[in-house]
Amino acid sequence: MITNILLGVAGVVFSMIAYTQLESLPAQSAMFPRMTIIGMGAAGLLLIIDTLWKYRKGSFKSETTLTKETLIFQILIPAAMLFVTYFMLRAVGFYISSFFLVVVVFLYQTYRAGGVYPRRRQIVKSLGVGGLITGTMYVIFTLLLRLPVPNGSLF
Repeated sequence: MITNILLGVAGVVFSMIAYTQLESLPAQSAMFPRMTIIGMGAAGLLLIIDTLWKYRKGSFKSETTLTKETLIFQILIPAAMLFVTYFMLRAVGFYISSFFLVVVVFLYQTYRAGGVYPRRRQIVKSLGVGGLITGTMYVIFTLLLRLPVPNGSLF
């Protein structure tokens, strides 16, 4: 129970701090991050309310301890994916990094859900989904909203 409350508080505090950092951005450029940050704060607040509500009703299940498998597969590997994407963002830009992240997350979730390595069909599907999501982001952010996206040093 305490971890859910702490996570909710951390989400609310992070969103409040991040919201204050948007003051220097132009209004149109700050619109999407502002809505995302407000959503994060609302999710943190709802996590706190849900946890307290379930505890009060007596239906809150006890927490499991952190196992080696949980640490590796749910914390370290996703964190490594995000760090690699961050450094790719600086090198190759937003859209190539986003494509990479979508493909890798798709394949990782396929592996975690099925317990087997992705086959050719899943790889082709991940490339298609990655291309579709990245293409949609390009149309929305660059063509329609004309928002600047991070450029890498190579592209």
